[in-house]
Amino acid sequence: MKKVFFALAITLFISVLCPAKEIDTVMQPDKHEPLVKEIKADNTRQGVIAVQSITFTGKIDSITEPSVAQSLKYEITVVDNKGDKKTFSLIPGLMIMDYLGYTIPLKSLQPGDKVVVEYVTSKSGVNRTMSVTKEKQ
Repeated sequence: MKKVFFALAITLFISVLCPAKEIDTVMQPDKHEPLVKEIKADNTRQGVIAVQSITFTGKIDSITEPSVAQSLKYEITVVDNKGDKKTFSLIPGLMIMDYLGYTIPLKSLQPGDKVVVEYVTSKSGVNRTMSVTKEKQ
């Protein structure tokens, strides 16, 4: 009995001297939460934080070359098995991989190629590509 009381007293003494720090838990994003959140830092800069990426699998319908009207960005349009069509903006320096995991140039993508596109949607509705993987034909 004395040992139990002693252990309890020690535990109480340590807990009083060394209070536990609160641990922030990571919340899973709500399914109704927007995919992209805008943040402001120092009231001078505005940035974008990607909250969740989405994948879209289908065949390349078209590849649009950069133009001044598109701010010099490539775009690809992909159609899935259901006939849903999405257009994706390709960011500079985007890594495009083949099904083996090797990096391939953008020029190797052709209409009709099956691809998996990982993307986020900006608040303005633009689908920004995070990665493109060319599937085995």
